[in-house]
Order: sequence, then C-alpha cells, then structure tokens
Amino acid sequence: MPALLAIILFVLLVPPPVLMAVSQDPQAASISIGKLHQEIKAHQDLVDRSGQQERSLLDEIEHLDKKISALSERIEDLRIRIKTQEEVIAAGEQQLEEISRENEELLLHLMYRLQAFYLMGKTGFVDAAFSSRSLPELLVINDALHSLVTYDQEVFTAYRENMDTLQRVKRSQELEKMLLVQFLQDADQENNALQLAAEEKSELLHLVRTQKGLYQLALAEMKKAEKELSATLKRLETPQNQRVPVFSLAKGSLPPPVQGTLVNQFNQIVPGDEETTFANGLTISTPQGAEVIAIHDGVILFAGHMRGYGRIVIIDHDRQYYTVTARFDHIRVKEGDAVRQGQVIGTTGEMATLFGKGLYFEIRHGSVAVDPLDWLWPGAYRLQ
Repeated sequence: MPALLAIILFVLLVPPPVLMAVSQDPQAASISIGKLHQEIKAHQDLVDRSGQQERSLLDEIEHLDKKISALSERIEDLRIRIKTQEEVIAAGEQQLEEISRENEELLLHLMYRLQAFYLMGKTGFVDAAFSSRSLPELLVINDALHSLVTYDQEVFTAYRENMDTLQRVKRSQELEKMLLVQFLQDADQENNALQLAAEEKSELLHLVRTQKGLYQLALAEMKKAEKELSATLKRLETPQNQRVPVFSLAKGSLPPPVQGTLVNQFNQIVPGDEETTFANGLTISTPQGAEVIAIHDGVILFAGHMRGYGRIVIIDHDRQYYTVTARFDHIRVKEGDAVRQGQVIGTTGEMATLFGKGLYFEIRHGSVAVDPLDWLWPGAYRLQ
C-alpha cells in the first residue's frame, strides 16, 4: 500500500514530460496514462493477493497443527497396536513352547508304554493261560491291562490334539507376525507424513519470522486471538453459586504445572515481540514428553486446538479463577472432566511455535491475567 501511495503522489506532484506534453501529443499521453493505470491496478491486485495470504497465516498454522496432531494420534495408536501385537506374539511363542514340551513328555511316555507292551508280549497269552495264578488274579491283571490300554489311547488322543493345536498356533503366529509387519509399515508411512508436515510448518514459521510485514500481521492476529480467548472464558463461565472458593485461599502454595526451566516471566517483553500476548503468563522449557498437571481441583472448560495458541486446556477452578495451559503435544482430558490437583492433563513435545518455544501457562481472574509465580509455591521455577 505505501508503494501505491508513492506512485500516486509521484504522478500528482511530479508530472512526467509525457503528461506535460499532452497538448502536443494527446495520443501519446493517453497511452502513458493507460499504462500507468494498468501498473497501479497490477500493484493493487498484488497487494490484495498478499493481504489474502497474510490474513490466513494463523489459519494455515492451525491447519498444520491439526494435521500434525492427527498424524501424531494415529502414530500413537499404531504404537499401542504394535505393542499389543508383540505381546500377542510373545504369548503365542510361550504357548508353542508349552505345547511342544507337553508333546515331548507324551511322546516319551508312549515310547515307554510301547516298549513295556513289547516286553510283556514275550510271555504271550499261552503263558497266562497255563499260569499258576488263580482265576481272580488273572481277571485283575486283565482289568489292569485293559485300563492301561484305555489310558494309552487317551494319551494318543491327547498327543494328536496337541499336534493339531501346535499347527494352529503356528499358523496363527505367522498371521500375527504378518499383521505386526503391516503395523510397522503403516507407522513408517505416518512418521514420514508427520515429518513432511513438520517441515512444511517449519518453513512457514521461518517465512513469517523473516518477513517483517508477515510478522507484524501475525502479531496483530495474535492480539485478536487473545481477545477471542477472553471471550471464550466469558462464554464458558460456569455458575459460581455452588462453588467453594478454595483456589483463592491457596495463593503461594500451588504446585508448578510441569517440571522445567522458566524461559519468560509474567509481563516480560521478548525483544521483537512487543505486541505478543504471551507476556500474560509464563513460558516454561520442558523435557520431551513431560507430564503437565492441574495445579488445583477444577473442571475442564476447554480442551483442544485454539487459533494462535495450539493445543490448549482451560480449567475453571472457582470464583472466576482459571488456568490456561497451551502448546501441548498430547491432551489427556476432555471438556466437562472434573480434575483433581496433581492429575495429569497432557504432555509436552517439540511443537514449533511462532512466538516462543515451551509450555505456556497463565492464571486469570476473570479476564485479568495475574502473575502465576505469586500463586505457585516458592522456588517452583528457576530462570534459564
């Protein structure tokens, strides 16, 4: 737009020779004026297109964040499936070992029995018929032999059934391993897609940071996003008539939301980010996958993605006291959940952000941000 104004002022204040000679060459003047109009229109179109692109910066970042989030969730689901599949395969291997060991014992028993029958067969029926034993004794021996034969038949049956089971388990194991391979391949594909999305987002953030116009527009959008957050808190506000005001009594004794190192304090202005709203709270550098907790009992008012803030959790504690925690990697609660002090509400990650890096944490009384360090127990954080 400044370039457009400069062109117009130049035309008005410093007429080119061709315009001064309009009475001498009206046709040439008409051609020059028409060309000037075309250039102005082309420049205006470029400004309009640029403006449309710039106005969608946070929307584009939000789109990429949601894409990365969805891919991360699918990868996490695949990790769970892979772990479950590995447990199924391990259980199958153990079952195979047990069946094989039992079959070996049955086979050894059958070999002993066949050997015994072979040795017994040497005396034959004639010896038994002309035996000096009495008839009752021979009947008892006959019953015993019959029982042994019946038992041996049961052993043979058990052995055959075990062999069938062994074959089924082996086939099942082959299928389970094929399924595991498929899960691993799917996980590789999702990881590749996640890497591409992360690279795309990184390029976009770099573009915004290195172009002053885009960066200033993003800051203005963040101002709007901060107002939207305040409006969201107002809209989600819960009735207070039945709530016990215990949060206000816990000032100076609350646990920190996450283990880490303080990067930015409350109302600390980051050079180059004079207009950013992230000075309303603390920015905390954390290890990868650090667990974030609720600092006090409350109810989840919002859990999800919010424009400009990424994945965010808002907890209503009591009497219009809220905690606002943003830049999660994973959220473990949902709207309407009642949470207790110390309960894990999500985990941190390496999500790249436009304004700073690390978990962002606010405490608000109504729409007014207060210094969280005044509410956390002494020594909760040390500066980086």
